[in-house]
Amino acid sequence: MKKYFVLIAALLFVLISASKADLPDTVWCKYTYPTQINAVKFTPDGRYLASAGTDGVVRLWETQTGNLVREYLGAGSAIWGMDLYNDSLVAAVTDLSKITIWDFNTGKIIQVIDYYPNQNHSLENNSVAFSKSGKYLAAHIAKYGGGGMFGYQPALFIWNTKDWSVLGKVENIQAPKDVNFSPDEKLLAVSSILNIDTTASIGLFNVPNLMFIGMVKNSKGIEINKSTFSNDGNYLGGAYYNDGNKIWNTTDWSLYRSFKTGDARSVVFSEDNQYYAVGAGGIHWYLLIYNVLDNMESNRYILNYLSKKYLGTNEGDAALSISISKNSDYIGVGGSAGIYLLNAKWDTTPVLENPIQVTNTIIFPNPTNGTANIQFDLLRPEFIDIKIYNTASNLVTKIFEGQVQQGMQNFQWNTSLVATGIYFCRIIAAGTTSTIKIIVNK
Repeated sequence: MKKYFVLIAALLFVLISASKADLPDTVWCKYTYPTQINAVKFTPDGRYLASAGTDGVVRLWETQTGNLVREYLGAGSAIWGMDLYNDSLVAAVTDLSKITIWDFNTGKIIQVIDYYPNQNHSLENNSVAFSKSGKYLAAHIAKYGGGGMFGYQPALFIWNTKDWSVLGKVENIQAPKDVNFSPDEKLLAVSSILNIDTTASIGLFNVPNLMFIGMVKNSKGIEINKSTFSNDGNYLGGAYYNDGNKIWNTTDWSLYRSFKTGDARSVVFSEDNQYYAVGAGGIHWYLLIYNVLDNMESNRYILNYLSKKYLGTNEGDAALSISISKNSDYIGVGGSAGIYLLNAKWDTTPVLENPIQVTNTIIFPNPTNGTANIQFDLLRPEFIDIKIYNTASNLVTKIFEGQVQQGMQNFQWNTSLVATGIYFCRIIAAGTTSTIKIIVNK
């Protein structure tokens, strides 16, 4: 009986995965350009998605329909950070370091925190976050002028949300961008914190007194745009400007995973902590999905819906903020051009045997000791991405990235610079992935 139950569960998983793969990537979009959406966040029940950006308004959208439910007014200027506590509180911080807290259900302002009331110079990257229980509110704000290292003086704060008293404060901290609590509310992760050699790290502080604990060891990153804890608190992820993405083990702060993603702007773990969503790019921008367990890319979205429709470009939009709904059904993304609600497709593996766009994939000669020909049939014009990986899931080389017409495709890989061994060619087109093994035998 147990054997049959396992078999039925496996079949159901494949069927559900296949049905999700058949859904369109995009559920709905809201074009906001030139307003930039710097923060998105789902409510705990997944019914609503909140957004905030440079027009200074927090908006609440119905997840299923995209209908506007409520606006939270009075922030006063461009919003750079926003967070929700359940269906109770909404907090946002502006470029003038003013923090506004609203009642979630009525939209009425219940608290304003304005430590620098005479500020008149816009500052980017202020951030704000509630702890999991809602007991604390943390923020990075800054005062312009006063001889700071960058012409302003950044500071960290933690408040008690019952009476808004200050519980912890650190002034003149070097250039942070993002704050977030660990699930157990014992740590505050702050990125970026500058080291003496001008590289950047994620700083760790005790909650609520903000006593400095230390830095997460860094390799060569010069800027970390976002950091996030996994939902079980076992991992801390960081979005690096020039060094891909990294995941650290919080038990000993050793490096657990490293993803070569290019310029990474935002990160978030799925609810089950198995997947890692990354907003990254360079010439082209993507929302990338990685499997944390095997260190492999499992899916990607090119966020070009709005840019193609309204701006006439196909480069895609930078994912500046990412949020995942309850049960991991949807992914909300805030970008430079607008808001995207996506159907969550975490792993396309169950439907890769019959990919929608790429068919008849062959590599010849295979094994090879010189040039490998990569050949496949593309069913319609698509933006495709072809890369070679080794058995450790490390990127070896990029073969091609760009738009191609439908029909038979042929690309070549010169294997003269790699050692004898097994490699994998991964072809991505329209959200589907094909992977084929290449044997190099010299």
